[in-house]
Amino acid sequence: MFAALGMDTEEQQHKFGFLLGAFEYGAPPHGGIAFGFDRLCAILGGSESIRDFIAFPKNNSGRDVMLDAPASIDDQQLQELQIALDLKS
Repeated sequence: MFAALGMDTEEQQHKFGFLLGAFEYGAPPHGGIAFGFDRLCAILGGSESIRDFIAFPKNNSGRDVMLDAPASIDDQQLQELQIALDLKS
């Protein structure tokens, strides 16, 4: 898939290394379907917030510290998606 998108190995590792590394051990058995187990655990644990039970919670700034998301996008990606940024505001 990455070859079809025109990504070389270095770019693949830079952008998706965390995911490719995880998939070296196989895909998750649940296939990515979640049933709200974290919320159920929070309720049973008596917590008012599920943040203590979420595997990859966001910080107060809305950043995912495990994936460093949201991240910057290079100009080639913006051109490919036909997105123009107005950073003058």
